[in-house]
Amino acid sequence: MARHDEIRAEMMRRINAGEWPVNRDIPSEVELGVEFGVARGTIQRALSSLVAQGLIERRRRAGSRVVPRTAHASRLSIPLIREEIEDRGFAYGYRLLDRAVVGGPVPHLRLCCLHIADGQPFQLERRVISLTALPQAEAQPFDMSGPNEWLVREVPASRVTTRISAEAADPDSAAMLALPPGAPLLVVARQTFLADAPLTRVRLLHPAESYAVTTESF
Repeated sequence: MARHDEIRAEMMRRINAGEWPVNRDIPSEVELGVEFGVARGTIQRALSSLVAQGLIERRRRAGSRVVPRTAHASRLSIPLIREEIEDRGFAYGYRLLDRAVVGGPVPHLRLCCLHIADGQPFQLERRVISLTALPQAEAQPFDMSGPNEWLVREVPASRVTTRISAEAADPDSAAMLALPPGAPLLVVARQTFLADAPLTRVRLLHPAESYAVTTESF
């Protein structure tokens, strides 16, 4: 990793951890150059990348500051399932089916959630959140709303990978989605990262007949 990328990753970690709070000035380019032991141009490259991601703003003669999360929460176009269901004209419902904190060398929060459209299962969400990268997630009950909304609102991810596939429903998933075992599912598998650190991975399972993917290019 290039030096400016390493510095950018550390800056993003500080933003994510709240060490650089929203609407507060961050250290000057000169101060950051001294701290990291690099030329000012290297600091400027790291900051410019954060500006492009909507994480900070640079003000002429006034330095740089972290912007409110709502200003950059949707930069990576991670959809909110609640909005997707409501945009279809359905009433949205949510149930937390399982929540477990798993310790060990890679501590994580494991969640299973059901998203409902007009009283019918619409999406089964099986998610793992890294407690190394996001220790604050452990304090979130996720009993009233899903982790999707919290992550998009609170966590500045820098990279997202998405894979879409089809598979047959296993017995447990089929029961949760009110489907017969072996029913066709459309599966969206997504991972988000802060620099190279994994934040969360999720499998989103949908009854095949009720879900479609639409893309638009410009």
